[in-house]
Amino acid sequence: MSDTTGKLLVDAIRLSNNARPPVWFMRQAGRYHSHYRALRKEHSFERICRTPALACEAALGPIRDFDFDAAILFSDILFILEAMGMDLAFSDAGPKLGRLLENAAAVARLRTGDAVIEKLSFQAEAARLVRRQLPPEKTLIGFAGAPLTLFFFAAAGSHKGEAVKRAVGIAASGALEPFLAVVSELLLDVMKMQADAGADVFALFDSCAGDIPEIQYSAMVMPALKKLISRFKSERPDTNVIYYAKGLSKSLLEEAALCGADCIGIDDTHDLPSVLISQEGKVSIQGNFSPQQMLLPPGVLEPVLRAWLARTQKVPASARKGWVCGLGHGVLPGVPEENVRLFLRLQRAVLGTC
Repeated sequence: MSDTTGKLLVDAIRLSNNARPPVWFMRQAGRYHSHYRALRKEHSFERICRTPALACEAALGPIRDFDFDAAILFSDILFILEAMGMDLAFSDAGPKLGRLLENAAAVARLRTGDAVIEKLSFQAEAARLVRRQLPPEKTLIGFAGAPLTLFFFAAAGSHKGEAVKRAVGIAASGALEPFLAVVSELLLDVMKMQADAGADVFALFDSCAGDIPEIQYSAMVMPALKKLISRFKSERPDTNVIYYAKGLSKSLLEEAALCGADCIGIDDTHDLPSVLISQEGKVSIQGNFSPQQMLLPPGVLEPVLRAWLARTQKVPASARKGWVCGLGHGVLPGVPEENVRLFLRLQRAVLGTC
C-alpha cells in the first residue's frame, strides 16, 4: 500500500483538490502511442501483460511522454475469467474466450478460491514495479472489469452487436445473479491484491452498464456492486474506488453515484457541467471529453477543446474540487500523439487552478 499524500488525483477523488484538476486517460498506454507500438513490435500483447517488467514499461511510457497525473496497471479484464477456468486465447484481433456460459449450472462449475488469485499474481508484481518507479506525486491506478461487464464477456464474449442480445438472454435465464456473487468474491481478492501491491486507487470498468435492462441493473447489478465496494473499503479504507459506468441513463447515473465508489466515471453522452453541479460534495466525477473528437486534426481540435474546457471552467470552483479530467472512454488507436499533448497543454493552461 502506498502513501497517497500530495497526489492530485487522490485529492480530487476525495473532493479536496484546490489545484488544477488531475488528468489521465483510459487506454493511455495503447496503440495510438509510439512507445507502446515499439513494445508490440518485440512482444505480443499477452506477453507484455504477463511479464511484470514489460507491463511496468507499458504503464510508465505515457507518464514519461505526456506527464499524465496517474499511471494505470497494464493488463486485461479477461484474465480473471481465464483464471476461473474459461479458455482464453490472444490474436491480432484481440482476446477471445474459447467457451462461454450457457446457464446458471455453468456458473457453478467456475473455479474459485486462492488458486485463482495466484494465477493473477503477475498483476501484483507489475503494480509493485510501477509504484517503485513512478514519481511520488503520481497516482497508480489498479483495475478490473466490473461484475456486470465480466458477465457479458463470460456469457457472450463481447458487448457489441448480437452479443448483447445473447448476454441479456442468459442473464434473464437465471445466470446473472449467481455469476455476480461468484465473480465478486474473486474481484474482492484482486482488488486487495493490487492495493497491497501499491495501487492508490482501484478502477472498476463497467463498459456494459447501459447494455442491460434498467430493472435488472437496479435489482441485481447495483446490490452486488454496492456489496463489493463496501467490503473492499472496509478492508482497504485508504484505497479509493472509481466506478466507470458507460451508457447509463441520467436516472441510473444518479443511482450509480450511490454505489459507494468515491468517483464515478461518465461517458461523453452526459453533460459534464450538469453532472459536476448535481454531485457537488457527494462524489467525484471523472470524464468526459469525446474520444472521437480526439481524432480531429489538431487545428480543428484546439477550438473544440478550448470551448469544452471553458464551459467546464464556468462550473463553480467548489463543484470542480472533485473533477478528474479525462475522456468519456479510452483513447482510440488512430489518435495523433500531437492531440494528446495538445489536450494536456491546454488543460493545464486553461485550468491552472481549480
